Amino acid sequence: MEGDDFLDFGELEERAKRAETVAVICNADTAFMVPETQEAIQKANASATVRILEPADIACRHKTPRYDLHVLLTLECPFHSFENAVLLKRRCTLVISGDDAVFDSRFPHAARNVSENAYAGRVRVVVSDCQRFYDYFFYVSGATSFSSAAREGDRVRFLVSRLALVDRVRGRRTFGIFFSSPEYRALAEKVSKFLEDRGKETLLVFVRDISWERLVAIEFAEVFVVVDCPFYTHFEIKTHVPLVTPFEVALSFKETWDGEYGINEFETAGLSAEEKAVSSVEGCTEMVLCRGTYHNRGKQQVLAGLICTALAATIVLETFHLWKKGLVFALFPELSLFLAHVMAALCAVYAVFGLIVLNHYNQVELRQRIDKFGVETKLDVLSLLVAIDLVLSVVVSVNSTTKLLHFWARLRHNKDDVLFVINEWFFVLMNGAFLWTVFALRPKTRSLIERDAGRPGQREPLMREFLCCTYI
Repeated sequence: MEGDDFLDFGELEERAKRAETVAVICNADTAFMVPETQEAIQKANASATVRILEPADIACRHKTPRYDLHVLLTLECPFHSFENAVLLKRRCTLVISGDDAVFDSRFPHAARNVSENAYAGRVRVVVSDCQRFYDYFFYVSGATSFSSAAREGDRVRFLVSRLALVDRVRGRRTFGIFFSSPEYRALAEKVSKFLEDRGKETLLVFVRDISWERLVAIEFAEVFVVVDCPFYTHFEIKTHVPLVTPFEVALSFKETWDGEYGINEFETAGLSAEEKAVSSVEGCTEMVLCRGTYHNRGKQQVLAGLICTALAATIVLETFHLWKKGLVFALFPELSLFLAHVMAALCAVYAVFGLIVLNHYNQVELRQRIDKFGVETKLDVLSLLVAIDLVLSVVVSVNSTTKLLHFWARLRHNKDDVLFVINEWFFVLMNGAFLWTVFALRPKTRSLIERDAGRPGQREPLMREFLCCTYI
């Protein structure tokens, strides 16, 4: 298969005469051919605009802007071929043929515009020295390379590594679905609907060039689903969350597997029965060419901050009040209220701790640490506090009423006791603020702490919601 790559300049000059815009795509090995190619285009058509695009191992129509003519000094994607292109050719003598062999675009045997699943399971030999071209057929068919330039892999090791990621997908809740071309939007929406029907949250993101930086920018996502040209699987990108393909998403919900592997194949037959869950949270974040059920919780963040601030301030003021009067002379309602505020202050401490930690650490890693150590089980006291809100409200109401009556009686006999008047009125207003917090914000507070987790009969772990409700 050894030989030299060349470009038919006669064909190039003839087709460049009728083109106003020409794009040239090369790879690392053919970059030296770009100046000569550009000179030939301008010689044939001096008015033509020539664009030198970013080098690529495989040129794909879905990942390339549209031009009148494409000059490919690299391989062409057999699934998404260009309508008007001049292809690189190779001078060599072929010593292999057959239905179980596949050739890259430099060979006369190469196929163009075939379906993405045309080669699944039947390719045994890959005639190409391009690593990316070989990798795809290795993934889907376990093919071997005819060229020593392409590095062969261990298919068993590959499948085990991918299945390890698949096992982690099903238990995750939030999915970022990235598609690189408008042609892939239908598949991306199909994956999104499939996940939403199973109680998951999804966000669709259109980005032509998928990279590590663009993936990790979506901080809330626990799984990255990439819908791209099959020759661009992006398995080489190492992130802190699983990066999977549509095929692997469907596989994660299946009870059995036949051993075949795909990239963009998304067959839902044979899936385990899943009860559809209805999300109870309102709101959605929209992006260009995107749709999703990721919930923006900015209002809930403000609400949680107000509640925690009010509770923390109450404990400080009540402590000062009881210290001034002396615990010995404190009435039982005040003492019980004091103890309740101590527990409420613990909630505020945990909330402030959560906000600080989330600002310094990756949110997904924090959730994984929380799950690992089971911290959420130690904070069930928060649910208890929500349950006894009504009892505390009654105690505060009785206490405030007593203070008001005491205030009017004392004021009638000693009008000069200004400090006493200010003190009593201050704590009446403080207790009134606490009552307002409990009653006016009760529905939203309960929704904040006990939001439905997406499956009937299950709740999101308490620690996740209380610490991460505004971010994850």
